[in-house]
Amino acid sequence: ARTEMQKSLERLNPIREIIDPKTGKTDITGRRQYRYFQWLARDEFAALKKANPNASEKLLWKKSFEKSELVQDLVKTANEYRYKVRQLKLNWNKYNKGLNIERLLQQFGINKLL
Repeated sequence: ARTEMQKSLERLNPIREIIDPKTGKTDITGRRQYRYFQWLARDEFAALKKANPNASEKLLWKKSFEKSELVQDLVKTANEYRYKVRQLKLNWNKYNKGLNIERLLQQFGINKLL
């Protein structure tokens, strides 16, 4: 049950942790997320590039991320998701005791959660 709950929480994450195939490590802030943000903010970048053709591309992307409503909504949703997961972890013991999960598990012959 715990594994399924963890999988459910991971599926709800708007910006899932991405495994970098080269290193095998989790890469949440890396290239793939950056490329996805670029795809979302491509129209804003094109407008900024047209207005400032000599400006640094890195600076233009940064400004386009700040300007893009899609990127900002995604970041806001990801922050809200992380907050709710933190609250769930902090309050799990209180809810666990209140719902008598141990008694429920004993009814099904389960000794402990993994």
